[in-house]
Amino acid sequence: MGDGHNVTGEIPVSYDNTVFEDIEKNIVLKKSNIASHYDFVMSTVGDSYKGINKYTYGNILQAIKTIVDSKKNQPRSSDEELAIAYLHGEMLFSSVTIQRIFLLFGKKMSMSKILDDASRVFEHRPAPVWLQRLEVGVY
Repeated sequence: MGDGHNVTGEIPVSYDNTVFEDIEKNIVLKKSNIASHYDFVMSTVGDSYKGINKYTYGNILQAIKTIVDSKKNQPRSSDEELAIAYLHGEMLFSSVTIQRIFLLFGKKMSMSKILDDASRVFEHRPAPVWLQRLEVGVY
């Protein structure tokens, strides 16, 4: 870059589009299900599937399955909130991508609900060590 800073590629990469396209192609269009696709991904040779660590992708699929399989009239469970927080906070999926993925399965979820669920989970987690040091004045 012109400012003398080099980008090292250490910024976490989000797999929003890759996951959305893969789910659309291999589950929705093929009229398959998340469990079958999970089994297929985990049975692939090596540690990656379409450039994503297959174990990470397996966790993403399990989080999506948790939410998709929930009853529509049942209040949100803590598992659903954890799954949403995982997708949004850990995997860095945008709320728009999460919303689009669930629409593929006929499940509507507002962006505010996605953000509220993720926020609620992260409120109860301990602050990172570096932030704890700042709060107590240890530098």
